[in-house]
Amino acid sequence: MLSNKVYVSVMLILTGFTLSAYGQSDTSMFGKIQIKDVTTYEALPDDIRNSLGMSFDTYLRIMEDLGNNDSISSRDNALKVFDQMSTLMKSNVIEDNWRMSDDRMSIYRTLIGNATSLNQQRLLFNELTGIMTKVIDKYGIPGRTIYMLQSDGSLSGGKGKWLTEGINGSDPYSGINGTTYPVTVIQGWNFRNSK
Repeated sequence: MLSNKVYVSVMLILTGFTLSAYGQSDTSMFGKIQIKDVTTYEALPDDIRNSLGMSFDTYLRIMEDLGNNDSISSRDNALKVFDQMSTLMKSNVIEDNWRMSDDRMSIYRTLIGNATSLNQQRLLFNELTGIMTKVIDKYGIPGRTIYMLQSDGSLSGGKGKWLTEGINGSDPYSGINGTTYPVTVIQGWNFRNSK
């Protein structure tokens, strides 16, 4: 009897695909989209921009944790990214409509801390992806190329989205129901250094 992972690999090879880290066959999917070349974006002080970069690095660790079905590390890193992002949300340089009250931040932190199942964490990660997408689209992360991917049907029958820097990485939704779903690249940004 073949394990699920071996079975999926064999099926992909038999159908003419090569397996990537996303359980996706066609790595050329990254070349099929128009990457938004961004040379200007909202100015931020260096410490705030560095904080945004660190938040994104922690976000990538959550993506890997969920792809590896590691709910403990996922929760720990989610709390860490929330604390990093809360610094951004309290900053005077961030627009008023992006800021969050201490009470609201406390509620979200509690939700994240109480999310112990992978399904709960994946739902919260999908929400975090929406927030992170808006932040990087507006403020950018200089020197990085970032892609938005979507796993069709993976999130409670919906479409789970995530951000990544390339074709190597984990599908954070792949563990749901033990099924691998088709992955599509939705969008890309190439953030040029502005200095």
